[in-house]
Amino acid sequence: MSIYIESERLILRQFTESDLPNLVEIANQEHILFWCPDWNDCANWVQDWFRGIAWRYTIADPNKEFILLAIIEKSTNELIGQINTGCECQNELPGELSIGYYISKDKLNKGYATEAAKAMTRHFFPINPNDFFYAIIEPANVASHRVVGKAGFIFVSEITITDKETGTPILMHYYRLNR
Repeated sequence: MSIYIESERLILRQFTESDLPNLVEIANQEHILFWCPDWNDCANWVQDWFRGIAWRYTIADPNKEFILLAIIEKSTNELIGQINTGCECQNELPGELSIGYYISKDKLNKGYATEAAKAMTRHFFPINPNDFFYAIIEPANVASHRVVGKAGFIFVSEITITDKETGTPILMHYYRLNR
């Protein structure tokens, strides 16, 4: 099954192997690595990552597998970021679907992340067994707080999740977008 989501200025679609060099370039930008340090050496593992996500597109169900999509700017057909959905925090929030995203530095503050978040949730709400999507954001990530607020998410509470890599507890702000 193919995943293709269109909004006014964006296309959200499956990653292709030809996207990988641009994805590595975007993922290694300072503002992304600050919040996603695990992407620091992605040039070394992006091919394996791609093989790992490619088979998930055949399922195309974020209730069963984490779905990661390319964010493409329609006017240029350029990869400008990535968006994902699935059950990110299985231990702390079992069965709940989240969204996450990042956008290239030269495309920030244009509303692309908000537009992508709205398109992604609108597309996947029909198969979401919950009446909501969630987003978790580190308290200091002001830009992401603005994005989810503009996308209609409401702050619910602070929660602590466990970092999958280090086992360290991390305080996060938990938001919900209700159906």
